[in-house]
Order: sequence, then structure tokens, then C-alpha cells
Amino acid sequence: GANNFSRVYPITFSNDKCGSVEEHATELNNIVNRILQNTDSQKVNIVAHSKGGLDARWYIAHGGAGKVANLLMIGTPNSGSPVSVWYFTGCPPGSDSDLFPGSAATSIVDRPQSTHYYTLVGNWMPDKLCPTGVFGILVTDGGNCFIPGNDDSLVPVHSAGASPLLHYTT
Repeated sequence: GANNFSRVYPITFSNDKCGSVEEHATELNNIVNRILQNTDSQKVNIVAHSKGGLDARWYIAHGGAGKVANLLMIGTPNSGSPVSVWYFTGCPPGSDSDLFPGSAATSIVDRPQSTHYYTLVGNWMPDKLCPTGVFGILVTDGGNCFIPGNDDSLVPVHSAGASPLLHYTT
């Protein structure tokens, strides 16, 4: 195409569902190196969904900064998700710890001097009546009742847009 976006490489990690950001970043490094070698390109653009954004941020922060021009994150829990503590994935206990607020994966130091970061934030979940802890008193909350404020059922809007260095374009 006119913008050299004619090649698209869908990625599924070998342990896609339960792998850590470190495992996925190592795999992403090998994939990106192969793409750059096969295309004679200098950099790639990455589009990532949910935890894939954390995987890509980890990769960029740990050696991939010079290889990624743009990272577009869709519904990525950049500052974690409170439901990760309860969300049952069928993965071994602790494998969801990358999604915990305050984890190493959510505290990554980005490299905006070499990579542009973009985030798409969703709040499509309608208001629900949620219990307050006081018998008979309910309040409306946009999305999952376990996440304060608006969310997309798993990722709080504020987390998806959280920019540690105030450098994300939303």
C-alpha cells in the first residue's frame, strides 16, 4: 500500500493464554527479528489487544525500542485490572499476576523517545446497579461491579489510558 502497510503478520504466542510478559516478549523478539529480516524494514508497527499490549510494552522496554515505530494498544490494562485477582482463566495460579495493579508488567518504563504509543479505550458496558455494602442501597456503575467506574468488563477505562510518562495518544 501507499503507506507500506501491505504486510500484516498475525501473532499467536506458543503459550498465548497463560504465558508471562517475559515469555511473550522473548517470543516477540524472535518474531520481530524474522519480520525485519524478511522485509528489509527498519521497524515494525505492533497492534496489540489486552495483555498483548503489556507483552509489547515489555518487549519494547527490554531491547525492542529501536525496532518498533508504533504500538497501538486496544483495551490494554496498562495499570492493571482489579478483576485479575478473581478472573478465572484456567491457567496455573499466579500466571495472571502480570495483570495485577502494581505488578512489574504494569510498571514498565516505556521508551517514547523511539516508539510512539497509542491506546484505544472502551467503555461499552452499560451502567449496572451494583450493591454498596449497605442493605438495599444500589448505585450505578459503568460496567463490571467489581471495577470502580467505567470499564469494558475486564479493563478499567483509566487503566487502558494510563500513561506512566503521559505520552499515550488516546
